[in-house]
Formats: sequence, C-alpha cells, structure tokens
Amino acid sequence: MIIIKFIGALGNQMFEYVFMEKLKQIYPETQVLAHIENIKDFNGYELKKVFNLDVPQCTWKEAARYGDDYPENGKHYKTMSKLYKIRKYVMGEKPSFIKQDDYTSFYQEIYELNPLKSYYLMGVWANEAYIDGMDDVIRNSFIFPEGLSERNAEYMTQMKNTNSVCIHVRRNEYVTCGLTVVNDGYYINAVKYMKERLNNPSFFVFSDDHSYCKKLFDGLIDYTLVEGNTGGDSFRDLQLMTYCKNNIIANSTFSFWGAYLGEPNKDKIIITPTVSWGHFRHPFACKEWIKMDSN
Repeated sequence: MIIIKFIGALGNQMFEYVFMEKLKQIYPETQVLAHIENIKDFNGYELKKVFNLDVPQCTWKEAARYGDDYPENGKHYKTMSKLYKIRKYVMGEKPSFIKQDDYTSFYQEIYELNPLKSYYLMGVWANEAYIDGMDDVIRNSFIFPEGLSERNAEYMTQMKNTNSVCIHVRRNEYVTCGLTVVNDGYYINAVKYMKERLNNPSFFVFSDDHSYCKKLFDGLIDYTLVEGNTGGDSFRDLQLMTYCKNNIIANSTFSFWGAYLGEPNKDKIIITPTVSWGHFRHPFACKEWIKMDSN
C-alpha cells in the first residue's frame, strides 16, 4: 500500500493527483490511496468540484499506522497527537513515512520502493520528472466544467482572438506565509521580452493584489486586469490562463498549470521566474520554458 497525503490548494493537488497516477503505473500491483480528509487550505479537496475527479482514499487508521502524524479525523485526536509527537521525538520518523522536504526536487528513491512494504508519502511532487510521460492522463483528467459567466466568456473570446499573454502575479498569501515573492524586475524583464518577440501582444493580468499590479503595469503596458473569480470560483482564473497564447507565470503551481494546460504550440512563449518558494531549489517549469531572473 502507498498512501499519498494531499496538501495545499488546487495547483498543488493537481501535481499530487498526477503523481498518484504515475505511481499506479510504476507499481501496478500495489494499492495507491489518497489521504485527503485533513486538507484545510482554501476550499478543501478541489479536484472533485473542479474536474469531477474522485480518488481512492485511505482510512484514518491506515493514515495513523503509516504516517508520522496522527490524523485530525482520527479518534481521540488531541490525546493521540501528543503521544505521536512524543514517539517521534524518542524514536524518530517511521520508516514507512517519506517526506519530500523540497517540493520541487526529484527523489529517485520514490521509484525504488519495496512493493512488499507500505508507505505514507508527503509532498507536492512539483517536478517535471514526475509528470514526464503523463500528458495524456493530464489532459484527459483536467477538463474544466462548462458554464462560463458572461464576463469570463468575454475574457476568453479576447484571449483567443488576440496575441494574448497571461501575466500571473501572486502576492498576498505569499507575504502572509513568508514565502518568496517575485519582484518587479522579473515582470518588467518578462514583459520586455514578450514585446520584443510578439506582434501586438495583448496582456491579461491575473492577481490577488490588484493595487500592486496597477502600480507596476500602469504606463508600462496596456493590459486587462482579470477580475471577478474569487473563493470557490477561483479556478476560473486557471481556466482563463489556459486560453492565453503565451504566459508569464509566478512561482506558483497554480500558474504552472495555467501555462501547461494551454493549447500546445511550438511558437508559444512561457516565462517562469528562477526563484521558487523559500528554501525550495527549482523553478516551477518544464525544460523548454524560459527561466528568467530579475536582473
């Protein structure tokens, strides 16, 4: 048995889902389950609502047996979680527990697990190696629901009928959580790169900090600020990103998928920042994407 702990919001969950499907291919005789009961970020398990994707789930007892922390939906959580912390302090991590300390790195040992043993894996697995060869699964799984609002349908039409460039700026949550924020220089350099190579580009800005974007982009480019998709409808921003013909992404799994799921085109330009989150080492990028810093 292999249990995958799902953590984070939609972009992370998409990586975790593909990773789960990858492990099913590598270990066809092994039961691969998800632990989703304790997702607290944003809107909980979003893959069901957005893509109508169900995953086989473990029980809280299985999570407790192989995981290193006591699951919050388990019986007598407050008492047992204290006991688990003491056990971990005295005995160290369980051999069945594997944590991806760097969510952007490739861990070769994941492909060398003993099929006779059980494991509990915790991470995001946001590395291109884990999605290599999975394009058909990805495009057949991540299909957005119909029913765009009138405003979103108008955005979509503009994006499809122009030389559109998506710009994703992620700030508020990153500042609150102490994560690395991409600075002004990256966006200025990326916009300049696009303007030099594209004929009459149309820029569409997606962000959780509209005031910042107005200060940065007013006078620099003509752009459309995409608005109206919040809360449970935030995934519509991701959907709209896929309609853009080119992408300037943030250090974000959300905008990674916005660029990846776009219409394949050999002339498409995708720019990603060289910085990742905090101590993580690798950008969210495919090898053919352009990595750009702020210098």
